[in-house]
Amino acid sequence: MNIKEFVERFPDGTQIGMYPTDSEVKYFHDNGTDVGMWIYNRGDTTGRGEILSPSDAEQARHFYGKPKTWAERVKREGQGHER
Repeated sequence: MNIKEFVERFPDGTQIGMYPTDSEVKYFHDNGTDVGMWIYNRGDTTGRGEILSPSDAEQARHFYGKPKTWAERVKREGQGHER
């Protein structure tokens, strides 16, 4: 799935978590119906989206919880700071 299709299905405010590695970052989004994963390749800066299977979606929801605001993500993940 390309970025346009992914953003239409998972708009801002649907991110529930992220899983970074040295080579890529996986961003998990929950729109209330589906859970999607945007995979960003750090090496060539490309990305692609996928819809998770029902069992993988359930695991992601259990691990990450509900979508969080930017301030909630910052507080939980310790990234950045509020202004």
